[in-house]
Amino acid sequence: MYAMASTVLESIRGWGRSAEVGPDPPQTPSEPAGKPDSAIDAEALLRSTSAVVGGNDGLRLESTFRTAWHDRMREIRETNSRLTELATRLDGRSDRLALEVTDEGFAATRGRDRVGCWPSDGAFLADLASTAVLEESDPTWETLESRERRIVLTALRLFLEWCPNCDGELVGETTPTDVGGGDGSTVRLECVRCGSLLVSERDR
Repeated sequence: MYAMASTVLESIRGWGRSAEVGPDPPQTPSEPAGKPDSAIDAEALLRSTSAVVGGNDGLRLESTFRTAWHDRMREIRETNSRLTELATRLDGRSDRLALEVTDEGFAATRGRDRVGCWPSDGAFLADLASTAVLEESDPTWETLESRERRIVLTALRLFLEWCPNCDGELVGETTPTDVGGGDGSTVRLECVRCGSLLVSERDR
């Protein structure tokens, strides 16, 4: 298990300043652009949900959410219902939806339009399951903008105890980086067995 509470806090505290947390979720024409990255506090966002509990010394998954998240990941994987679940999270239509591995990661597309892109199938599966549980149980989730939801989902992956793709052991590391003349760090979490990359984020 990688996600010791203090490790998660240290990992996400830089994200609110100017974190690279992957591509933004697609926005509809009526959806506002949202807050700039510098105005987003990743730790406060995570604490605002019902998914985690804890004080200043760290965070842990709330027990009911933890059980529901784990059960949902296994259910989606065992029934091979990724596309159906994704369609439910979008507009209920699965026509022309497709999943594919690209040079940029694991992508979901509808026709020629990209719906989203994740570091791996395992990361996609984790986000599908956590989104489903939060939509069903947490009123706060509906108040978050798409960029804020993306940060919460990425942070929750740091709490994974096993690989969603193969149940393999996870290994995580934080390495210092020199970005634009300033100090930063890169957080990575990946599976030892299948090599799935669950998190790869850089603050700067």
